[in-house]
Amino acid sequence: MFYERIGENKYKIFIKIFPDARENCVCSCDNYNLTINIRAKPLNNKANTELKKFLAKLFVVNGDDIKIIYGHKEKSKCIVIENVKNPEKLFELYANYSNCNK
Repeated sequence: MFYERIGENKYKIFIKIFPDARENCVCSCDNYNLTINIRAKPLNNKANTELKKFLAKLFVVNGDDIKIIYGHKEKSKCIVIENVKNPEKLFELYANYSNCNK
């Protein structure tokens, strides 16, 4: 699964991002990664900042609750999201995007 529960309201998510896209959106997911397009360019941490804002809005959490564990300068990232009040959103993402193509 592209996510793992690691504590009370705390999840580790494996993400693959494609920066410099037309819009911020979830484009697909599989058992290993949630694939997200991000508008920002991968310069001066802009894509990571935009990704954190996008995820904060998606999971209705503060930006401070999202931490990039590894992959700061890579397309593949491991992210921890704390204080997740709607974990069903993870199931919804998997159900809605697991059969989609990029």
